[in-house]
Amino acid sequence: MEDTKKCPYCGEEIKAVAKKCIHCGEWLEEEHKVIPEANNASYAEVPNSENKRNDGKIEVNFLDSPISPYAIILFYLAMFFNFVSMIHSMELWRFGSEYESMIKFCNYVPEWLDILGSAVICVIFAYGLYAGMKKFPDPMTNLLKVNIVFYIILGILGTFVYLLSLQDNNFVVALVLLVGLFGIVVSVKISIKFINNYRNNLQRYGWYLILFIVGEPILDFILTFMEPGSTSCIVIPLIIFGIDYLYFKILYDLFY
Repeated sequence: MEDTKKCPYCGEEIKAVAKKCIHCGEWLEEEHKVIPEANNASYAEVPNSENKRNDGKIEVNFLDSPISPYAIILFYLAMFFNFVSMIHSMELWRFGSEYESMIKFCNYVPEWLDILGSAVICVIFAYGLYAGMKKFPDPMTNLLKVNIVFYIILGILGTFVYLLSLQDNNFVVALVLLVGLFGIVVSVKISIKFINNYRNNLQRYGWYLILFIVGEPILDFILTFMEPGSTSCIVIPLIIFGIDYLYFKILYDLFY
């Protein structure tokens, strides 16, 4: 018969050589420490020997968050809305009738709904990041709260701009640009913290966040100067879609 012992945390029988309880999930060795949340309601598992390197960076491949069970749904919804946005940007109707069925399908999703849907998904992921980071030594609470508010404001502004056809209103355009610049500053600050303090998926998310929040607006700006129907009007939206894929894929990997 295999030797057993009782878990000091939950009292259940486990193997004598066990390093971690299979019932309650607690680590039984000193080399694994737990960091309590602010409310002491639960704990974040951060093994010293496995997750932390000599440079002090913590390896994070997964964030436990309330949105984790829905990450795969959010990813595919994000890809759907970004695909529709790409088709709208390409103006495929200029290239012939062979794209008619794709154009007709995407026209069922108006641009305001496309923007609103994308914004809602970004808000949910931003909340997931805020909730998941609570278990770490530096939860960046205020910065991640501001990030949530940014996506809410940007989504509302973008939706009303298209609903009310305010694309040519200089005041509204300036307001959107101001909010966008504020969001870039916040996102870059978040990215720098993730890149400097963490490894693996969380660090990669920091790099992709910079690409998403800085690279995509630059390409959108360049697109406005392209001649409609030109090759650039096909290539640039494809690149933007690729950036969106990388961004939401790392979020999916981080939460799912």
